[in-house]
Amino acid sequence: MLASAGVRPRRIARLQWLIACFLLGALPRQARADAGSVAAAQALFEQGRDLLRAGRASEACPKLEESQRLDAAMGTLLALALCHEAEGKLASAWVEFSGVLSLAVREGHGERERLARERVEALKPRLSTLELRVPDAVRSINGLVVRQNDVVLGQEAWNQPVPVDGGEYRIRVQAPGFVAWETIAQVKPEGDTVVQVIEALKLPVAPEPPPSQTRVAAPSKAEASQPVSTTDAGWSGVRWTGVGFAGAGLATLAVAGGVLLRAIDRDDPHLGNWATALGISSAALVTTGVTLFLVGSPAVTQAPTSQTKTSALDVGIGPQAVRLTYRYSF
Repeated sequence: MLASAGVRPRRIARLQWLIACFLLGALPRQARADAGSVAAAQALFEQGRDLLRAGRASEACPKLEESQRLDAAMGTLLALALCHEAEGKLASAWVEFSGVLSLAVREGHGERERLARERVEALKPRLSTLELRVPDAVRSINGLVVRQNDVVLGQEAWNQPVPVDGGEYRIRVQAPGFVAWETIAQVKPEGDTVVQVIEALKLPVAPEPPPSQTRVAAPSKAEASQPVSTTDAGWSGVRWTGVGFAGAGLATLAVAGGVLLRAIDRDDPHLGNWATALGISSAALVTTGVTLFLVGSPAVTQAPTSQTKTSALDVGIGPQAVRLTYRYSF
């Protein structure tokens, strides 16, 4: 317990010494004159240095990051690594110290090489890791894409622990023809080991067929109480009966004319009576036909009624008289 308590203060003291050396100018930034934004990068570097000196690492790191982006330099990268370590982003600091170590070895900067190597070795056991374990059944899917916070991870980063800063990571896995799988992984800032197993992707549920678009509207009460109109299909039966009576009347009139001519030619009173009777009958038939034709018009047949229409015509012809009886009921 005492040994553990003693190691922690020594680490903090060493980090403070490194920051102090950096802030005192022992680790100057070496800017390259071939970049067009060197002045802006230098200004951001100085602002970040002053903020770090004041203990405001969360404000200093973004300025140092932008300075490094505008004009990459070993001194800025070393300052950014110190800033991220002070901010608690140990994985970022470890990667940046490793970058400084590689550059210092290549360019022969002994002091920076020694400091970077020391920080790399000190941070490595403290790192938190996140492993995305992709089962073979999922890994074999064509077009599989694994994203971590919207960054696509190649297969080389699957199934092995990768150093990460503490925080929340959104994992999204998708492939053509499958429903995307998504989850959130929580990682502690230091010494945490998280293994996130990717679940099997599911096929989309087949959509139900849309309902039939053909609908038959039910007739309203007003429409149901109305009789079916006969005008669309043609004349009604009453009108056709009227036409039949009128035609019979015209035919009877023609017969009456023939009988009348024979009666005159023979001077036969008996034939004359028959001609008269036939003429009267023809007139009655034509009159009845016209009446039925008018009664069977659309205005009458479409009137609402629940009764049955009936019609009948009786014609009696005798030697001395003609009897005509017509019955029509609604």
